[in-house]
Amino acid sequence: MISKDKTQFKVIVAVVAVLIVLQLVYVLNRDYLRPSFQINNFIVVLLGSLPNFLAAFAAGIVFIPIALFYLNKRMGNYVVYSFTAICLTMLIREEFEPFMFGSIVNDFNDIVASIIGAVLALLLFEQTKLKILKRKIQAN
Repeated sequence: MISKDKTQFKVIVAVVAVLIVLQLVYVLNRDYLRPSFQINNFIVVLLGSLPNFLAAFAAGIVFIPIALFYLNKRMGNYVVYSFTAICLTMLIREEFEPFMFGSIVNDFNDIVASIIGAVLALLLFEQTKLKILKRKIQAN
């Protein structure tokens, strides 16, 4: 039988590890990749939108452990989906009306990257729920 504590620990460690990797990717992008790849326009666009993708993805996964283990199913879904939607809205709004990060360029690619990051985070949340459910079923 699979232990709930063991599953909780694995999910928490996985989310923290992903958040650390996302931060490292952000710093790597900011300090090394973007300055080094100014020649290729396609890569410039990808690397320029990467922070929006990372922010939306991180916002979507940060509450996964709380949602899965400390809230009932309905409230957990509500927390993850709502927080992801609020952060996505803020990231998109920032493209049109800079209020937090001082963005001076309206960039459609940043909006697309934010949406992709949020959607992938929600897909990861749903996939994690299914994986835990399958383990529970197999344990019984």
